[in-house]
Amino acid sequence: MPLFLRRVMAQLIRADIVAAKEGRVGGYYMTRCPKELTLADIYRALPEEREEDRQEELDCGEVGAQLDRHLEALMNQAERQLIRFLGQYTLADVMDSIGIGQIGPSEELLEIKQENRLL
Repeated sequence: MPLFLRRVMAQLIRADIVAAKEGRVGGYYMTRCPKELTLADIYRALPEEREEDRQEELDCGEVGAQLDRHLEALMNQAERQLIRFLGQYTLADVMDSIGIGQIGPSEELLEIKQENRLL
C-alpha cells in the first residue's frame, strides 16, 4: 500500500472511522455506519493532509504580516463554512449518488470490537 494511503488510513483509524485487522482475512473495516458518518467527520479526521498544503511563511515585513493575518482569518472562516456544508451530507449520501448502496460495519468487526481484539 502506498505511503500516502497508509497515512490517510492511520488518521481514519485514530478518528475511529475505520479499524484495521491483521491476518488472512485482515484489512480495513468501517467502524461507523455510513448513514451516521458525515463528510465533515471525514474532513476533520484528515488534518495532516491539509497541513501539508500550507506554504512556508516568508518575511515580507509588516505589510506582509498584516496581509498574512487577514488572509488566515478569511481562510479559517471559509474552512468553518466548508465544515458546516460537509456536515449536511453523509457517506451514505455519496454512496447512494454513485450507486454503491449501503454498507455498514461488518458483523465480524462488531464481534471483534465486542471482544476487544482490534489492533
